[in-house]
Amino acid sequence: MQSTKELLDGGNKMVLIVDDEDDVRLLLRKTLTKKGYQVQEAASVEKALEFVKQKVPHLIILDLGFKKASGLALLENIKDYVGEGKEPPPIVVLSGYSDPEVVNFASELGAESFIEKPFDVTQVVSQVQELLH
Repeated sequence: MQSTKELLDGGNKMVLIVDDEDDVRLLLRKTLTKKGYQVQEAASVEKALEFVKQKVPHLIILDLGFKKASGLALLENIKDYVGEGKEPPPIVVLSGYSDPEVVNFASELGAESFIEKPFDVTQVVSQVQELLH
């Protein structure tokens, strides 16, 4: 049974973390799990899209920099994977590149917010809470 704190914070909502850095996924998973969120992870854009095809999370935390497909590819294609007539979940972008053109392009593709790496984990949690409550 969930505690009142878990229900008030995460409300058992699912967050998908898409980042190829194990330490980033671990930090975010531990922090968000403590806040009551269900957390799933994907180390690649391809795995994230496969996951979304099966079950659409309430929110996605997405890194833009990958060796193969860019995180921008997920932003561009997410609507094709969530199912017809469904809205894609809010997406929080994490990136080491804070070029205004990249930020604007990510926003145009549907990113709700952009957080520069290295990040303060409390800023990420705050964005997640704001977008899901």
